[in-house]
Amino acid sequence: MVCVYVCMVCVYVCMVCVYVCMVCVYVCMCAWYVCMAHTCACVYGQFFQAATCLSPHNVSNLKQVARSLYLLGKHRAAVDVYEETQKLGFDDWEIWHNKGLCYMYLKSYSEALVCLERANDVQRHDATYMMLGKVYQLQENYKGALKIYQEAVDFSPQNSTLLTTLGVMYLRLGENQKAFEHLGNSLAHDPLDPKTILAAGSIIQDNQDMDVALVKYR
Repeated sequence: MVCVYVCMVCVYVCMVCVYVCMVCVYVCMCAWYVCMAHTCACVYGQFFQAATCLSPHNVSNLKQVARSLYLLGKHRAAVDVYEETQKLGFDDWEIWHNKGLCYMYLKSYSEALVCLERANDVQRHDATYMMLGKVYQLQENYKGALKIYQEAVDFSPQNSTLLTTLGVMYLRLGENQKAFEHLGNSLAHDPLDPKTILAAGSIIQDNQDMDVALVKYR
């Protein structure tokens, strides 16, 4: 009996050791993935920089280099590469939009607005409208943001995200009735969006209709 008991203890200890080893392997794998993610971004950027040296007038390579720099948080360097691309006579929505994002992260809001507006002149996109509105809000120009979101909804009237964003902006400016109308339109397209439900519920709650508000929150 004693031998059996000792064997069971040994088996248990071995199982604990295996579990500890598995945890260590998992931690090492997580660390490896984090390192690889950063390394891949760097290697990716270096690869395209090398390709650009071999073919300095290749627009696709230049755009990829700029994109890599943007993803690495080197926004000023990314802007420089995008401008080099434009000097080659290549001018498209992607370059203007991404330049606008870089300037936004650099807190150069005026330049960001110019680039994003130019992007929409080339080709209108919901994403560009969203970023334009965000930049106006960062400048605390809420009426400017409202105008942009109204234009965006006119362009893409079934986009629930734009409808919600416009509704929330009206709510921020104290125009609850217009806010509720746009939030209602958004819910018609996406009835389960939590942000829209919370915003609509807050308006109902402000009107002292607690039962209906509770239904929305649920």
